[in-house]
Amino acid sequence: MHASKRHGRVWRVLCRLLHRYLERKFCYRYEKNFPDKPCLVISNHVTNWDPLLIAISFPRHFMHFVASEHIFRWGLLSRLISYLVAPIPRAKGASGTETAMACIQKIREGGSVCLFAEGEVTWNGISQPVFPGTGMLAKGCGATVITYRLEGGALSLPRWAKTIRKGGMEGRVVHVYTPDMLKSMSVQEITDAIQQDIHTDALKRCQSSPKAYPGKRLAEHLECALFLCPQCKRIGGLHSHGDFISCACGLSLRYTDTASFDPPHPFQNFRQWDDWQMDCLQKGDFLHQDSTLFSDDQVILAEILPSHKTRAVLTGLLELDQEGCMRCGEARIYLHEVSHMAIVQADKLFFTIGDRYYELRPKKGPINFRKYLAAWQCIKKKDGEKQYGLFSRQSNVMESDD
Repeated sequence: MHASKRHGRVWRVLCRLLHRYLERKFCYRYEKNFPDKPCLVISNHVTNWDPLLIAISFPRHFMHFVASEHIFRWGLLSRLISYLVAPIPRAKGASGTETAMACIQKIREGGSVCLFAEGEVTWNGISQPVFPGTGMLAKGCGATVITYRLEGGALSLPRWAKTIRKGGMEGRVVHVYTPDMLKSMSVQEITDAIQQDIHTDALKRCQSSPKAYPGKRLAEHLECALFLCPQCKRIGGLHSHGDFISCACGLSLRYTDTASFDPPHPFQNFRQWDDWQMDCLQKGDFLHQDSTLFSDDQVILAEILPSHKTRAVLTGLLELDQEGCMRCGEARIYLHEVSHMAIVQADKLFFTIGDRYYELRPKKGPINFRKYLAAWQCIKKKDGEKQYGLFSRQSNVMESDD
């Protein structure tokens, strides 16, 4: 059977099988759409289930999803996924040029593509800026562009959470841009329009129309997102259990089904806490020992090969020092040399040095990698000011024995 026919049949079968399950699981309300030509669907990204939620919204129209590279490293399951739905890989923490070219190629072959233009699931419920090349891709693909917005997912299943809350999600087409419309717009105008179409603010939406999101173990793994205790100002001491997040210093807060903390001091919600901790990290306003800013034990450093295979380099203590150097065993990774960095799911950190691609993951979790990502972002922002020193040193990621 020709691949396109196989993909179309698999798509229709999966949509029939999954739509009622997903509707119940997420209390999902959505519009069904039936485009008659190849198209580029661009959506915001609120949960790891978004591809399936988009799929049942386009039940008769097979689409190639742009997917994180890590799903291609699941062995037999990866081969099965590729055979059935042919996703387009995008390496997190790497340039997306090859991915954009693959999207255009699929559309020129008569297929449709779905892209989550923010690149990753939101942490705080606010849509992130779309990829800089999104407007260029939309203008250059030669197809109709459909913007689609998902709402409610950041509270139904926060990025750090392991359990789904029953609050409800919605999905709908925001705008349809024909090729003629796109020709009359500049790349920046297209990018701005897409950004506006898919923008959402989960907390603002919840406050304007109060709704509970009940569930079990509401705070579980919240320490994958929050790393700085507001009471003792130490990094790495937060732990979650059930509905509570606490610290050894005595701090204890309950995360409620309205996405707020009880008691509401020092922060009413996740976003206030997150904004505060990021500001403190940027200013260096937290407690640490000697030259080490923070650390995590039992971290695996691995190299991702072009074949999507993983080669373990070492396992050890991961530390970040004031010089902007991540140390893992004998490996030295200077953050100013890292060209791209991103987190997959909640607890895997990917980064690129030169033409090599690496992963940091917990041997046993959870581990908060957001602080390392935030430190890299600070260093890239201040790189010209040389504020972290020793920028002339070279990273040394050890080779493993084959």
